[in-house]
Amino acid sequence: MSTKNFYPFGDLVRGFLQIPSLFCLGLMALLLASCASQPPDDSKAEIAGLKAEIEALKIRVTAIDKKESISEESLRDMNDGQVKQYIKSVLGTNRGDCPEFWDDSLGKKIAKVGPKRFPVLVEIYEEERNACLFNAMYELVQDEHKELVLSKLKDNTPFAAFVVKNSWEKDAAAILVNGLDRKFINPQWIKAAAKLQDPKTYPALKKYFINGSNKMFTYKCISKLPAINISPGDLEKAWKNSDSTDSNNYRFEGFPIGFEAAKLGSKPALLRTAEFMLQQGLGNEFPYDIGASDLMHLCGYTGQEQDFGAWFEANKWKLDFDKDKGVFTVKK
Repeated sequence: MSTKNFYPFGDLVRGFLQIPSLFCLGLMALLLASCASQPPDDSKAEIAGLKAEIEALKIRVTAIDKKESISEESLRDMNDGQVKQYIKSVLGTNRGDCPEFWDDSLGKKIAKVGPKRFPVLVEIYEEERNACLFNAMYELVQDEHKELVLSKLKDNTPFAAFVVKNSWEKDAAAILVNGLDRKFINPQWIKAAAKLQDPKTYPALKKYFINGSNKMFTYKCISKLPAINISPGDLEKAWKNSDSTDSNNYRFEGFPIGFEAAKLGSKPALLRTAEFMLQQGLGNEFPYDIGASDLMHLCGYTGQEQDFGAWFEANKWKLDFDKDKGVFTVKK
């Protein structure tokens, strides 16, 4: 008589092994005790094997519950259900995509599960939308995952980063182009679409640059595309659409693109840029490495930094853009 026919509990116990928790381990122990009180001889080996599996799992579950480090070898031995439990334990209360939840150490712990578990990570990401998890996915994604990534790309726009990393832009072209009509577009989506260098995308890319967010990032992605023709007027429109009374928001969104508009001759953008930098303090650091020397050069000022504020206040209405020199000068 086969063990499988006489002893039907083996598959049931192994089913519990798919759910790594101390509660389930207790149930498994009771189940084995009840079914193994007087086992037939040919089932003793299977019972012993199941007990060994439970003991090994106890070690892993205890480590998960205590959030202890688990070796890569142990992770490789886990099934997908156990890996999910491990990942969720690592994440703990770190939920969401807010910057304060980014913790590279957590991402590295998750990445220990290895590339073959990438589909499991995708499944959890669609539930959690967690930045630490995304870091791990970015580290693990490989060519073998292309079909999965492309199938999920439309509803998971951050996956555009995987497309850029692996140069899958041509494979994702139709999805990327169709996704350019969103009100908010993930920056990596813009980067991927720009790398196509497809003139059919230029109107949508320009429209998003003028009306959307992440303007400086978008500008850097598209400004050097062949024949896209971003005019000084386009830059000024983009800057005006990003102006804000919130200084922190303006610092990272409106200010950098305003400086670019000023470099192409926009007097309103120059005035706003200079006033913002003077208000914040010329000695402070500004995004995209824009500094006091850049502003003073653009204004045609050659004096000392500490005197620039007074000079600018006295001369700002006299400044005129010299297209040949690419700087503003004081009209005489």
